[in-house]
Amino acid sequence: MYLIAPLIIFAVSLTAILFIVGRKFSYLKKLNPEIIESGAGDAPSSFFGELFPELLQSVGKVDFTEHKKAYFSFSEKILRRLRIISLKIDRFIHDLITKIKSASINHKRRTEKLEAQNGNFDLIEEKPIIVLSKEEKLRQREQELIMEIARNPKNPNFYRELGLVYFKLKNWSDAVESFKAMLKLSPGDSEIEKKMKEAEGKLT
Repeated sequence: MYLIAPLIIFAVSLTAILFIVGRKFSYLKKLNPEIIESGAGDAPSSFFGELFPELLQSVGKVDFTEHKKAYFSFSEKILRRLRIISLKIDRFIHDLITKIKSASINHKRRTEKLEAQNGNFDLIEEKPIIVLSKEEKLRQREQELIMEIARNPKNPNFYRELGLVYFKLKNWSDAVESFKAMLKLSPGDSEIEKKMKEAEGKLT
């Protein structure tokens, strides 16, 4: 965290230097080769003087002592503000944790109080609602009717309804057998006779 400000300043400075070099690149090609190849003591200053005249003038006017103080002053202000923000966040988190703990304790106390008054009680688990399709409902009714017939095999109404269930399921052979058993116990039902003939026609 303490290195952010120096890194930002370094990045800005590097960007500015690259921008100036880019602008002076065409001028760099026109430099006198003697200046570049010269090994004299004043060659570096002459070289950079021709390459970056504005930069050298600006650097000469800069009071580094004053800027150094400003840099440290700015860094100190930033660090103080970050410290204040960190303390505020820490305080907020501490208050939030305290509230959560308090709410949890109060909830536990209320629960214990209710259990003491009403005794222990089991939570009723709600069974999911199962939506059956038409065919599933018919299959379910088929099993119920078979159980009823097993208990009371002389009741023609069970055979009648079972035959109609098979008819709706297009189970023609079982429908015919159920209708025959029904007519044997209670003959003369024209509707069932018609259904039975229709089911027999489907078998052929």
